[in-house]
Amino acid sequence: MEDIKAQLSSVSARKDEAFKVKEESAKALEKLDNDLNGLESELSREEELLETFVNGTPEHAQQSQKISDLRAEVESVRGRRNNAFVLFQSKEKFAAELEIHERTQMKLRDNHRMWITSLRSDTEERMVTFKSRLEAMKAMADQEVAKQLDDIGAAIDQSNVEYMAASGYASDRARMEKIEKQPERVAKIAKVQAAQAEAIQKIRLREKKAIEDFKEMYGIDPTESSFFHYEE
Repeated sequence: MEDIKAQLSSVSARKDEAFKVKEESAKALEKLDNDLNGLESELSREEELLETFVNGTPEHAQQSQKISDLRAEVESVRGRRNNAFVLFQSKEKFAAELEIHERTQMKLRDNHRMWITSLRSDTEERMVTFKSRLEAMKAMADQEVAKQLDDIGAAIDQSNVEYMAASGYASDRARMEKIEKQPERVAKIAKVQAAQAEAIQKIRLREKKAIEDFKEMYGIDPTESSFFHYEE
């Protein structure tokens, strides 16, 4: 920014100087043009006057000297006029060129100021918006963790209720299976009891026959002994 200001100051100073010199050159050029025109007119008159003198006379010699001096003065003025004209043209050209440079440097300065103002303002706001986004990202990260924990917890909860429901169902199923199997089990026990009773009955019949055979063979009633006594 300081470089642009310095360059603008330099260009503006040179432009002002160019316009000043251009104006001075224009005035000098105008004066020298008038002087040159006057001298050329005077030279023309003196040359015409020379024609009236006889060559070789003192008057002719004096007039020739005067004309020579006028011609030298005319060329001197013409040279200064040409120099002033060239200077005028140079300053005229560069005054316009420096004016373009000045406008461009001013645009660069103003645009540079615009960018500085914009960036300063944007930076001030971005300090807030970036921090806000950072905090939002942190909050979102926390919420994402919370969501994941909630999902895990919900999955565990679901697993728990499914397990408990399955456990309750399994318990009821086991209870019902026990209840439903009870008649079959009782029937099996009754069948065993019946088989046992039948076996006992057969044994008793065999025992009775054996006792009767024993009595007939030995004349002894074994049932009189406490060891062989059975009550019906």
